[in-house]
Amino acid sequence: MRDSISDDDRRVSKVLLRALAALVGVAAVAAGSVVAADAWRGAGVHPEPCGLLAAPHGELLDDSDLLARAWAALTDPEAETLGDLDGSAFVLERSCVLYAGRFGGAGDLHVVVAETTVAGYRSHVRLGELQVRARGATLRATTSWPALLGAELKRGAVLPMSGYYLATGEDVVGVRVRTARDGFATAAPAGDLGSGVFNLRAVADYTLAPAEQGEHVAALIEIERIGGLAPLAAVVPVLPPLMIGRPLRPVIAVELGDGDGEAVDLGPVLPAFPLLTTDPRFLRGIDRSVLPTAVEVHPAPIPGGLRVEIALRHLSALENSPFGYVVQGGIARKEDRE
Repeated sequence: MRDSISDDDRRVSKVLLRALAALVGVAAVAAGSVVAADAWRGAGVHPEPCGLLAAPHGELLDDSDLLARAWAALTDPEAETLGDLDGSAFVLERSCVLYAGRFGGAGDLHVVVAETTVAGYRSHVRLGELQVRARGATLRATTSWPALLGAELKRGAVLPMSGYYLATGEDVVGVRVRTARDGFATAAPAGDLGSGVFNLRAVADYTLAPAEQGEHVAALIEIERIGGLAPLAAVVPVLPPLMIGRPLRPVIAVELGDGDGEAVDLGPVLPAFPLLTTDPRFLRGIDRSVLPTAVEVHPAPIPGGLRVEIALRHLSALENSPFGYVVQGGIARKEDRE
């Protein structure tokens, strides 16, 4: 009787094992199908060129293969990449392509992706710059900053890896730049790399990482526009990173007088900028949960010179107490009264 029961048990065990193996095989096939379907769905996926956020630039905005490879470098953990994301993967529904092409028509392909996360009247902006090489890993770098909704890219952006300035308007024909190297005294044309990209020569270039090229210095830029329109001004300070990593290089609008956005003549107030870009009052004013939409510069004549009042505009209002400088004989000093 015992042998008969043992034989029956063995037969039942074999049947159960065959059934289990069949189930495992079905599950493996199903899992493989899901993975294959996901890979098929993911192939060629990429954000569309920007529209409402900013005008996209570059000669390769319609190159789907390039955009898909760049997007994979921001989202696919299996993609061959070099460089940290400094955060989570980019989200397709909140992202768009700002640039795709070759800087100056030569070298490796570059793609710039912008992602915005909106909360109330504020928007957290992330830029991802991808250097897509013919062979080897795609290089990537990111930067981010908090901005008022609608003012995220008001005066363009400095790219996190190449350090180039990317204009976000369609009417930009040139950029003139002054730097802290000579106290903002000399304006020189920025290197025009085509498609709205300019080399300010004031931001470090990491495309040959780990060998950093150049240095970070504060800059003041004048954005020249078509049709004889007055140039727009912006200051590009050197700020500590929000968390870790490279210095933050925001592009903050500079507006003169009544804040109409047109920088007619920066000359008389230029001596104040070396003090401004290192002034703790200025740095405290932009070290907050949202960058100012503009630095307002209010010059007023005084005996023998000018008083230059600075006010930072936040959320459509002037916040923080304005502060000022006195410019006499081309030399600026902090105003005595605080």
